[in-house]
Amino acid sequence: MRKPKPFPEGSLEKLKAALDAASTKAQYQRVLCLWLRAAVGLTVREIAVALGWHPSAVCNLHTRYARLGDPVLAQPGRGGRRRENLSREDEYALLRRLREEAAPNCVIYSGRVRAAYEKAVGRRVPPSTISRMLARHGWTRHMTVAMSNDTNPPKNLPGAEPDPAGTFYVWVPDFGDAAKTNGPVAQPLLAVL
Repeated sequence: MRKPKPFPEGSLEKLKAALDAASTKAQYQRVLCLWLRAAVGLTVREIAVALGWHPSAVCNLHTRYARLGDPVLAQPGRGGRRRENLSREDEYALLRRLREEAAPNCVIYSGRVRAAYEKAVGRRVPPSTISRMLARHGWTRHMTVAMSNDTNPPKNLPGAEPDPAGTFYVWVPDFGDAAKTNGPVAQPLLAVL
């Protein structure tokens, strides 16, 4: 095994200070990963076992720190929506349009949202994508109506399409803080159902 690249000068003191300043578990583990090599001289495999990481993750962090120095400690984690189909603004515009079409009742069925979402994206998406998007924008599942396969949806509920299990999911904007971002909310929806 080749000899690891040395850390920058004075890194041991900086890492010790960073250990004390770490405010989250992820930050602490990242700094500890570097400190265990600089102060104790543990191998990549030993550090990986101690932290519960994969050895390649330890090696990658050591390499980046040896190459870039302290800025590696300030970098944020890998969180975020890297596989988003639509941006938050596009999702908001889609829901706004669907809500205006459903006015004055604000009742939106997940089948209708899914059809509009798939049209915007250009491909099929799982129902969980729609549920997460609606929840992200402050919509809540208000009611489910189980229908048998031979029953047609009620004619006074436009856009009602059951999922494969024959269930209709009704989503409405939250009447709390999320209603402020979704615009004014109509009065109770149960009259439609």
